[in-house]
Amino acid sequence: QRNREASILPSHCFQNRAVSSSSRLQEHYNRYLEQRQSSVFSFLKYPFLLDAHAKRCLMSYDSLRTMETEWGQLRRHLQTISPNDFELAITVRRENVLEDFCTQIWDRRQNRPSSLSLPLVVKFVNEEAVDQGGVSK
Repeated sequence: QRNREASILPSHCFQNRAVSSSSRLQEHYNRYLEQRQSSVFSFLKYPFLLDAHAKRCLMSYDSLRTMETEWGQLRRHLQTISPNDFELAITVRRENVLEDFCTQIWDRRQNRPSSLSLPLVVKFVNEEAVDQGGVSK
């Protein structure tokens, strides 16, 4: 066992200083991601060539790149949703409160049951209201 451990080369013997200290690591990483499936050579396919600092830099860059991508997707998604997606808005006529309310709740139950768990907002037709907090759960 001891002989075997003595014959194992330490990782720094494999690391390439020129590759690890390259100022173009991010550029190489982007190219690597684009051509990952191809047979084009990339030293990033051989991570043992990189020292810990270079790997740390690439991991940091990858995290930033992922966050930017996710943030862009979230922004695009937020542009597609309406404020009604965050509340259960029911519009009723004062003279038919119960009928209007039940009709709309039934419709939501049939078509969008998940919306029934959203906060309830009741609006009256042709009446401007000021939200003063009121009762909420």
